[in-house]
Amino acid sequence: RAQRMPLEFHLLGYAYRALRTQPFSHLHVHGAYQDAELSDLIAEIKPHVVWFPGSCPETYSYTLSAVLEAGLPVVATDIGAFSERLAGREWTWLVQPDRATSDIVTHFLDVQRQLTQRSAPELLPVVDLTQAGFDYATDYAATLVQPSYSLDDDLELHSRWRALAVAQADVAFATVRSPLIRKILPAFLHNRWLGPLIARLPHNLKQSIKERLRA
Repeated sequence: RAQRMPLEFHLLGYAYRALRTQPFSHLHVHGAYQDAELSDLIAEIKPHVVWFPGSCPETYSYTLSAVLEAGLPVVATDIGAFSERLAGREWTWLVQPDRATSDIVTHFLDVQRQLTQRSAPELLPVVDLTQAGFDYATDYAATLVQPSYSLDDDLELHSRWRALAVAQADVAFATVRSPLIRKILPAFLHNRWLGPLIARLPHNLKQSIKERLRA
């Protein structure tokens, strides 16, 4: 928006934190949805291209299945299931994950030009996995180092694991001024009944509570 670029983004679902949306950016966040609603949401938005920007490889991606069924152009990171499932498909761009923002904008402007001019990108090569010569037993399993634990090691590991929650709490609540509140917060947040309710609080309200605890 600051650069007045002719690009608009729609996020189906939500991010890990609140994002700046319209009218302050060119982003629309549609929030959570049921799987059965996905096709209708895509049809309602009518995107020119669907973007999968994930930086962690997926094993399949059911959302990609909905997009393929809709027959839409796709931009996806060249990792995980995307590389295999999109190989040989028209109107598809596979890109490197975690690109700079400027590179992403430049690429989408190029994609926009290609769509407008109906200049399809080159087809991605199809990899025949049946001819790759990979053998699970010799190429993978044989390279694994089998761990050997003694009973003492297991007991020590268990003891450290139990202490992990305390260590995490010390770091997470280090900015809370009151020692008493620092002590009771972990039990309060991890309570089987209260924890889920707290997780549903609006992000802005939780931020406000955090600021008050630090005061």
